[in-house]
Amino acid sequence: MEMSVSQSGDHVRFVLAGRIDEKAAEQLKERFHALSLAGLREVVFDFKDVPHIGSAGIGKLLLFYKDISTANGVMRIENAQPAIYDLMKMVKLDSVFSISAL
Repeated sequence: MEMSVSQSGDHVRFVLAGRIDEKAAEQLKERFHALSLAGLREVVFDFKDVPHIGSAGIGKLLLFYKDISTANGVMRIENAQPAIYDLMKMVKLDSVFSISAL
């Protein structure tokens, strides 16, 4: 998986490309935990080029949501491929954080 992270003030954007398997989920966790959550208001994950996310990746997203919401921020996923969007709706992640499809 490839990942680029950009920060503008109190907003952080993760642009991801490739499969989010167990190894990629750990890389994502390491990069997320390198952020200073104090003062962050929004974390966005761009899934435009993510064809697959496994259970490890979904678990990490839930942990990220917990961390950012505890710091009074919001998290959202943008540009999810249709299969990923449907999966996230099926497991009701859309009731936890905002998810938009391509």
